[in-house]
Formats: sequence, structure tokens, C-alpha cells
Amino acid sequence: MEIIRVENGSYKISLSADEARKYDISNGDEGGKLNLSVRELLEKLKKSGEVELSGMGRISAEVYISKDGGCEVFISRAREIVPIARSRPLSKIIYKFEALRELLCACAGLKKADYDGAGSVYRNQASGSYYLFLSGIYQNDIKYAFLCECGTKIKASLYPYITEYCKCICENNAIEIFSKLL
Repeated sequence: MEIIRVENGSYKISLSADEARKYDISNGDEGGKLNLSVRELLEKLKKSGEVELSGMGRISAEVYISKDGGCEVFISRAREIVPIARSRPLSKIIYKFEALRELLCACAGLKKADYDGAGSVYRNQASGSYYLFLSGIYQNDIKYAFLCECGTKIKASLYPYITEYCKCICENNAIEIFSKLL
């Protein structure tokens, strides 16, 4: 188990497949079973002193299942994840994916996370890489941290190069379209 403290007292807890099975954390939430499993994990971590949740008020726990059967649990305040950063949205965020499946997983995750901004996909014909352009994501928003598991965040300054030398596959509504293909 790996515990990383991120901004504003939030935590990222990575569990192996065995640990996820131990706490009974799986893909489905059958009648609140997942909530009880995460609560049990948090109680254990609180008692051991590894996680400090006092002063957070209501908390939010988001679980993302990994391909290997493990998972990542993101713990944060229930209201705003990063309230200061919400006032400064980034204009463009670009992720690079080496394979189509990675892109599809990212789009499905964004759809599940209720991402409502524009998303465009470009393809580099020479390398076979895909680029996902997102707008409307706020800086340091832990809600979309899973994107780094699927692809690589690249500099927004590459936007002009990609739009000129790569082929646009889907403009503006890529999340809606690609999330249905997985």
C-alpha cells in the first residue's frame, strides 16, 4: 500500500490487487458495499496514524480500479477538491496516448467523472500516437488524476504543432463519441 499526501490535505492511496481484494474493493458498488469497504480502509489508516482526516469535515472518496486488479483511492474534502485553483481554468490540456485502447479508457473515465468540457482527438500518422485536447479542466483537479495512468500530459505549447502536422479525428465532442467505443 502506498499513501501519498497531495495538496490541501488530500490523499492518494494505491492498493495492490491483493490489498483491493482484502478490503473487498471491486468494480461495482453493490448496495453501498464499496462505501463500507473504503470506510473500513480509512478507519484502519486513521488508527495507524498514516492518514490525518481531522479538520477535513465531510470527505469524498473516489475509487479507480487499475487494469491489474489493484486500485487507487483519492480522499479529499467533499465540497470543492481544490477551491483556489477552480478560479483559474487552463485553456488547453493535452495528453498523448501510444495506443487507441489507452485513449478509449481515458475518454470513458472522463465520461464517468462527468467531464463536460470540449475534447478533441488528433492522430500522428507517423508514430501512431493519439493526442487528446481538453478544455475546462481546472489546475490541480485531483478528479482527473487518473488520466496520467492512461497517457502522458504534454506541454500545451505543442498545440500549434499538433494541429498543423497531425490529423484531426474528432473535434470538440471526442469524449462523448470515444467513451462509447470501449
